[in-house]
Amino acid sequence: MLSTYRTIYAKPANGSMGKGIFRLRRTQVGYSLARPGGMNQSFSSLQGLHHFLSKRTKGKPYLLQQGLPLIGISGRPTDFRVLVQKNRAGEWSVTSMVARLGQNRIVSNISRGGSMLTPLHALRVCGPWATSNKPSPQLLRDVALKLSILLEEALPGHYAEFGVDLGVDVRGHVWLLEVNSKPSKTANTIPLPDGMEEPPRRARPSVVRMLEYASYVSGFPRASKAKSGIKRKTTGKNYRRR
Repeated sequence: MLSTYRTIYAKPANGSMGKGIFRLRRTQVGYSLARPGGMNQSFSSLQGLHHFLSKRTKGKPYLLQQGLPLIGISGRPTDFRVLVQKNRAGEWSVTSMVARLGQNRIVSNISRGGSMLTPLHALRVCGPWATSNKPSPQLLRDVALKLSILLEEALPGHYAEFGVDLGVDVRGHVWLLEVNSKPSKTANTIPLPDGMEEPPRRARPSVVRMLEYASYVSGFPRASKAKSGIKRKTTGKNYRRR
């Protein structure tokens, strides 16, 4: 892959939170390796690079991905995390989407110091742009939704949510970076503008969506506006909500 692409990324096949990722580059004098945190090393041969990686990966399966010229700020990468979940009708729908700006030049994970932006704001302030072909937030949602539908058709098992990570390159092309079947739901939120008050606390949409789908699967649909103390008649029996 390094003979085809100048930059590639080595990622643990079962990794999370950006741990264990290496950025590998072909240089004029050999190869370079970088990790989150600023550790860089150089190698004069591919064999030397391979020997170093073999000791660090310890036989664990890794994925290799081509490096992409993604938009960002000051060399810090930006990607878009789209949370796609099954809804009360058992259909895939987009629950939320945020843009993540990496603290370093390797990963954008919030757990590794990244920060969150609204997708619209990120598409406005990030760059550089080689063309005027900028995708819209709605296009990113549509891509994530289509990918989730196709993945469920292609994979065995029962899935209720996907964390779809998308990247946008400098020419406006949308790329699939990663799909998480157990996406983390950080408690961090996008910072509020100056002067705006914190909204009242409420149930997180991702949790509500999971409860709605669980109700759908169980055959007991969850009412959209349930009221405490209301009697319901179901299959000839009276039930009181508590």
